[in-house]
This record gives sequence, structure tokens and C-alpha cells, in this order.
Amino acid sequence: MVVCLLASLVLAKCSPLSAQEADQSGIVLDFPSQEGTSLYPVAAQPPTPGISPETPPETPPETSPETPPEWTPEISPGAAPEMPGESSAAPNFKIVENVTKILPITTPYPTSDVYIVRLRAAPPIAGYTGGINGIPATAAKAVRDSASDVLHSVVGRIRQTRRQANRKSSRLNLRSPAVARFNKWLGRLQDGVADDVKLPRANVLYSMRHVSNAFVARLTPKQLQQLKRHPAVAEIKPNYPISKLTTNSANFLKLPETLWSTRGRDRAGEGVVVGIIDTGIWPEHPSFSSDVDLLYPDPPATWKGTCQVTADFQCNRKVIGARYFNGGFRAAYGQEDTLTDWTSPRDADGHGTWCAAAAAGNSNVPIILFPRKTNLGNITGMAPRAFLAAYKVFWGNAKSAGTTATSADVEAAVNAAVADGVDVISLSLGSADPSATYFSDLAYLYANLAGTVVVYASGNSGPPPFSWYMYRSISNFSPFYLTVGASTIARRYTSAAILGDGRIVPLFGFGSGNVAVQRLGLVEGAAARAAWKSESRAQYCTEGSLNATKVAGKIVLCAYGSTSTASKAAEVASKGGKAIIVTDMPVEARLFPPIYEVRLPVMGAEAGATSVLRNHTRTMASPTASFAYNFKTDINTDQAPDVASFSSTGPITNPAAAPRLSFPTNDILKPDIIGPGVSLWAAAPASSLASSSTPTFAMLSGTSMATPHLAGVAALLVERYPSWTPSQVMSAIMTTAYVTNNKRGPIVMGTTGGAATPWDMGAGHVNPKGLMDPGLTFPTNAADYYNFLAGQNLDYAKTVAPIGTKLTPIPAYNLNRPTISVSRLNKTVLLTRWVQNVADTVSNYTAYIVAPPGVITLINPHRFTIPPMGIVSFALRFTVVTASPDFQFGSLTWRDQFGHVVRSVLAVQPLYQ
Repeated sequence: MVVCLLASLVLAKCSPLSAQEADQSGIVLDFPSQEGTSLYPVAAQPPTPGISPETPPETPPETSPETPPEWTPEISPGAAPEMPGESSAAPNFKIVENVTKILPITTPYPTSDVYIVRLRAAPPIAGYTGGINGIPATAAKAVRDSASDVLHSVVGRIRQTRRQANRKSSRLNLRSPAVARFNKWLGRLQDGVADDVKLPRANVLYSMRHVSNAFVARLTPKQLQQLKRHPAVAEIKPNYPISKLTTNSANFLKLPETLWSTRGRDRAGEGVVVGIIDTGIWPEHPSFSSDVDLLYPDPPATWKGTCQVTADFQCNRKVIGARYFNGGFRAAYGQEDTLTDWTSPRDADGHGTWCAAAAAGNSNVPIILFPRKTNLGNITGMAPRAFLAAYKVFWGNAKSAGTTATSADVEAAVNAAVADGVDVISLSLGSADPSATYFSDLAYLYANLAGTVVVYASGNSGPPPFSWYMYRSISNFSPFYLTVGASTIARRYTSAAILGDGRIVPLFGFGSGNVAVQRLGLVEGAAARAAWKSESRAQYCTEGSLNATKVAGKIVLCAYGSTSTASKAAEVASKGGKAIIVTDMPVEARLFPPIYEVRLPVMGAEAGATSVLRNHTRTMASPTASFAYNFKTDINTDQAPDVASFSSTGPITNPAAAPRLSFPTNDILKPDIIGPGVSLWAAAPASSLASSSTPTFAMLSGTSMATPHLAGVAALLVERYPSWTPSQVMSAIMTTAYVTNNKRGPIVMGTTGGAATPWDMGAGHVNPKGLMDPGLTFPTNAADYYNFLAGQNLDYAKTVAPIGTKLTPIPAYNLNRPTISVSRLNKTVLLTRWVQNVADTVSNYTAYIVAPPGVITLINPHRFTIPPMGIVSFALRFTVVTASPDFQFGSLTWRDQFGHVVRSVLAVQPLYQ
């Protein structure tokens, strides 16, 4: 009734819906038509015709009583975490240029007169628990229960856990008649707000209702001011630009003997739908073909999605859904360039196709390196039997200065994915301005509460001061989703150069194409500069910097950086050079453009080899070199995993000066996890230099690459444990992570060479072996999130919780997460956590604490017995002994008699003694 009273202020009718309205069913997200003329881009071939579209078709035992509050410190080192094993032969695919940075945004904020208007008059479908006459609750049963249970008591938690034992209780029921009715009501509510400010329907780009009660519209200055004063409006934000955050990885993660072992590689992930919000998809690629030995079954009953069929795009039984969203882009930048892209879900960029293949590409797809036709092995996605749904949000034209998405299109795509019934959403994107993504945080909260696991890239800006962000480099830092950093894997492709004096210099790369490079002259770029060009430009072989007379017929040394490897190769080739060696190349940059694109051999040299090469060119009268045709793949020779130097990190360096961050606190530790993200292979769209029937592949680096790996792992967990909530999936990934490398040393931060901290790698590196049986999880329910938001003093927090919910504000460090971070600690603090036993045995757990230096760490109880599905709470007290402005790190590890190891990271800033 409160909602109805407020809605009456905005002229929205709250009367019961008519019988005809109440009978609405099917797709309930009302998006404006997105049909457009589809032109084949110059850079790609028309799709193969003849693919027809598809019609998408209890009570647990009581827990043991809590022990009296007795503070007993347990300071015992735990055993070393599980070690990653050796990986087998590398997969094989075509190679493209490294993408490890977010390019600076050249357009001013906001990008246009388009705004996202979020309403406070009612929650979205995923959060509605009733209260409007004639319309039952639409939120998942677990969300409704959490609003009524005594949530901060063991009894209340047990009651909620019992209800969540069935997967249906933790998932939004998209086929419920109430969903269609409330969707209709929200549409009328949004129409009423628009009518109040005389907003034409033609100016409304999106109406979002599943995980956002918001609309996107073009607003005049007068309408903007009117909406800011409107009683039904919670927030208004501009339409921000968003960037992409641009594998052997399956074997490195040991998936064949872990998460794939139950049903086998060919069945792993079956029945789960993974949604990729990115640049689209190339559905004809073998990684997505449904024409395999075991035909794909019908989509799950929970799937309600659709395929936007156009003249150039159709889905299949693997890619069961595809949509495109360009309203926000067109409002900001104008019409997308149809000469280089399709106005359809088809991918002309390659980023989305790559991510989709990494997350859920088909099993054992052979990788052929063109034009040699060398078979480099096979590639398999993390969840190879999962279904895929693609949501295209990236576009480009001359004004956008590259491929760009907007916050309006991304949030609309998230709403669509949840409405379609996607189980896991992968987002390999971010913004140079945190405001662009944090405003959508509530959409990700409701996606979480709808039962959808959201996996987000941390960013490619590296740790400060490498980052240009003002406060910290990580761009996606809310607790509602899993934030993923990037790590290296233990693989390199090696070759060698033979110098004129007989010395052999190790190089890496794919060799010299179709012919061996015979003995040729060797010259440094700086020594071959063109007239009127600086040595600094020539050493990087930038465009127009080299002298053809000095380069022709030689191998050229070009320094890493300043311009892309492809650009260096193009400059050398244009001046008659025969090959290049990129010098001082860091480990994360062992990537090369395809031979058929640059038309000459490209190799790389690390620092030691670079010194030998330069010495040879500077001391020999006629320096020469050659290198062989063949290359070899070295597995497990490099130290791995390391945190990639480009992977974004925390903490916020000045929380008090960070007003635009949604949660300006270091009490939420991010990233959550790291996973493979350097020099990895996956699918790519067909190239203009290869027919559409010739599959192409790409090698990329970035947190964009790590994110779909973790999305695929999450999909395997959803398949294995369908009753788990998203918070439990995230918990299992984090508590089972390892923090040591394959050389039995600590995981290293790529930029410093020192041991990585939790602010670099979160809980550690993903460990699929531990995921199979994590023992305990840290479940976080709707009320926990509502109370967390209330504790952050955010204006919109009180508009999030269902009507009638009594909020108990909690500090961020008390949110029930596996990782524990306390910033600016003044003397002492007490916090609590809850764990649930997801094993099928009664377990006896004991705590082992490695206390952060300078901080006394106490736990109560330090032992407990817990039955299957049981819930137990424990308390931690931190007390400062030695003050420090820096974070200090430790760990809390629970162990039971069956070998379960449940590890939580401790990060404490003991600021005041």
C-alpha cells in the first residue's frame, strides 16, 4: 500500500490489473524495436547461409549450541595450499595484438543528453515482495523469506537455509503470472513519471524492470531538473562510455580431473546458460557449432530468451539467445558504422567471440595456425557443454574513436539477460570513471537476488601509480558480483636467434612463418632512423621513423612499447625489412600479430636476450643473425601463476576524497580472485584474409580474458550444485583459492616482483580441485545486502529493501563475505561471520589463524561441530598492538577431519593503537 500511495503521486494507477492484463506472459522486458538495415562489413565475410533459427522453446538437523564467549587465540600456521599442476600441450589458434589497457576516454562526460532515471516508487521484479493490491510477490522465495526471518540469529539462518535447499527458491520464476502482471504495473508506473514531465515515448530508449526499475531517455534541461525534484525518482545518472578490458588454461586449472570428472569433458556445463555481454558472437565458429557428435539438448525450462534474427545472423542449438543494444550508443555517438560492423548480434570486433569461447566453447576444437596450417592442438571452453546467450553492447564509428559501449546499453543488457533466464553473466568491461559502473550496482544486486551469478573484470590499469585513476585502479568493486584479476600461466613458445659470431640467443614467438630466416644483417631501429626523425621514435619503429636504405633486407630490433607490434612490423615491412625482433618484451606481452597480417616474421626478446642482441649490433662491424623455421612449446618452465602487471588492484588510497565511488570504503576487499588472463587462445570471427569457412583464433591478454574463465568455472558450479545461491558460488571460488605458484613460492605481483597481497589477488588463484568440495560456504542473503547498503549512508539505500523490512545498518566489514578487511582500525573491533556446511557429513572444524602483524586476532568459537546444511556463526576480534598506515595481512583457515580447508583472507589497517 505504501508503494501505491507513492505511485499515486506520479499518476500511475494502482488499481488491480484487468483479466486481460493479468494474463500476459512470455517475454516481459519491453524494449523499443532495434531492427535496422544490416550491411556486411568490409572486414568480414557474409555468414554461411542455411542455419535456421531456433525457437527457445528437507529439514536439516539442528546445529550444535554456541559456546560461551571465550576469547581463545589460535595462532598456528596452516599447511601449504594445493599446488597447481603441470599443464599439457598448448592449444593452438591464430594470434592477434595484446590488449591490456583501457584507452583514455576522449569524449566528455556525459556523452549526450541521455540519462538513466532510476525510480524509488517500487523495486524491480527481482526485488518485489508484495504490497500492491492484486499483484503477488515476484521476488525469489529466498528473497521474500529473508525479509521476514530473524536474520541475525542461528535459528533464522537455519530456517532460511531449509527453504533454499530447492534451487527454485533461490531463482526468480520468470514464468510466474505475477511477473507478467508486475512487469505491466512497472511499465505504467514509468509511463506516469514520464508523463509528469511531458516526456515523449519516442525519447525513451529502454524501459528496464527485471533488475532495475529505471528507464533510459533523452531529456531536455527542463525535464532533467523536473525529474531531479520528482518524488518517485531515486537517482539520475548520465550515459557514460564503457570500454572492453581486453587458452592451455583448462589444463593449467586441472579441469579434466576436477570439475569435468563427474560427467566428462563433453558433458561439462550441460543445462547451464552463460550470458556474454560484449561485442556479440560469431555463431558459425566451431567453438559454437551445434553440429557435433552429441547434439545439444533442448534449452532448460527456465530459459525464456530470444534470438534477434536478422539477414546476417541466426542462432543455433549452442547459441540459443542473442540480442543487440545500441540505443545508448546512438544517442551518444550517432549511427554505428555499418561498413565495419553489423546492426545485429554478429561480432565484427572479436572480443565477445573470444570471451564466449573461453567460457563455454565446444570441446576439442582444433586450432590451425594460418597460413602454415600447423595444428597446434585443441581448445576447450571452461564449461564446454553449456548454452550461450550473447548480448551485443559495443559499437563504433568515427565519433566514438574506437569500439565503445555505454552504461545505458549495458544495464539494459543485464536486465534482458536476467529476464531471459541466464544462469551466469560474464562482463569483460569497465570505465575510466567508476561512476559509469557503480550506478548499475543495484542492477547487479537484484541480478544476484534473482539467482544469477555475475562475474566482472577488475580492470587493466595495474596498481597505482601505474593507474591513472585518482583513487584506485580497480573499476568494478561492489560485493554483489565476483571481481576477477588476471594471472599468467606456465607456457611459452620459444625459438632462438643464431648470431654471426655463433652465439645462440633465446627468443619467443611462433618463428618465421613459412620460411626460415637465413643469415641477414641485424640493425637497431634507433641506428636506422629516417632523416628528421628522432632516435626515440626510431627505436620503437613507429610509423615513418625508419630509413629504407638502412633497413632493407635486414632484421630490425624494435623496442617494446609506444606502438603496437603490428604497427612496428608494418613500418619495417614498408621499408624493405625482412623480420623484426621486439626487444625488452615483458612476460605479459608475449603476443604477436598473425604472420598473414604482418607478412614478415616477428619474434620477441626478454631483457637478458636484448642486451646480447644490442651488444652484437654495437660491437660487430657487420652484425648478422638468423632464426629457424620451427618453434617449440615450453610447459611449466616459467614461474606461474603471477599476477599480471596490468591487473587492477586496490585499495582506495584516499577514501575521504572519493565521493563518486559507490562504496568509498576499503572494508570490501577487491579483487575477489585471479585467474588465467595472459597470452591465451580462443575463437575469433572470420577474417577478410580467410574465408568464412576457415575458423580463426586469437591470442589475447587482459582481465577480459580472465573473466570468462571464471564465468565458465561458475557455470560448472551451478551445474554441480543447482541449489546454491550466487553468494555461495562466489564463496566456494574464494575459500578454496591457492596462494603459491608452481615453484612452491608465493604468487608474485608482476609490476614489483614481490609477493602479491590480497589487494592484488584477492583470495588467491582459482582452484577447481577445491571447488568440487569446499566444505563450508559464506551465504549472503537479501537482508544482509540491504543492511549493508543502509550502513553505507547512501541516499538510495532506503529505497532498495522491500516495503516493511526493518533495516539494521551494518558496517561494510560485517557483510558476510569470505574475505575480511578492516580499514582505519581504531584500537579494537568485533565482527561476525556465518558459514553453512555444504558437505554431506557431520564435520568437526578447528580454526587456524595467521594474525596480521601488529594485530592480536581472537576467534570465538575456535572449534565447532556442524551437520549437513547446518549454519554456525563465529566472531573475530582485532586489537591493534603496533599502529601502521599500511594494511597488514593474515589468514583464517577452518579444517575438518575430512580434509576440507576453508581459507579466509584477513586484511587489517591498524591505524590507531
